[in-house]
Amino acid sequence: MTVDLSKLQFYSGVNYMKREDRNVRYQDVTMAAYGSQTISVNHGLGHIPEVDVQAELTQDGMIWTGNLPEPGMEGFYTPSWPQITWWVGTADLTITVSNPTGSSATVRVYYLIFKDYA
Repeated sequence: MTVDLSKLQFYSGVNYMKREDRNVRYQDVTMAAYGSQTISVNHGLGHIPEVDVQAELTQDGMIWTGNLPEPGMEGFYTPSWPQITWWVGTADLTITVSNPTGSSATVRVYYLIFKDYA
């Protein structure tokens, strides 16, 4: 039996962002008071891929795609919850979580790495 792929309305071989194969797409990051922690996730794709990075910054079940807005952010301020920064290279995704509070914190960081569309 021959399958005619042109009859499909959606063919998974092309034209959509393919996620990298990885069983677990998150890490729990524990930081001391006023500390920071950096994790590195190897993707080994040989190019800079598209990525999505999110974190549960406030430890209340809400997932944030960036740092939370802070009242009075114009000028100097000290955030009252962990902050996340990330960058990606041709081999690794690097994520840093900083804890500006006076108590230790554990933050769950989620990430998706896409194989194409870079």
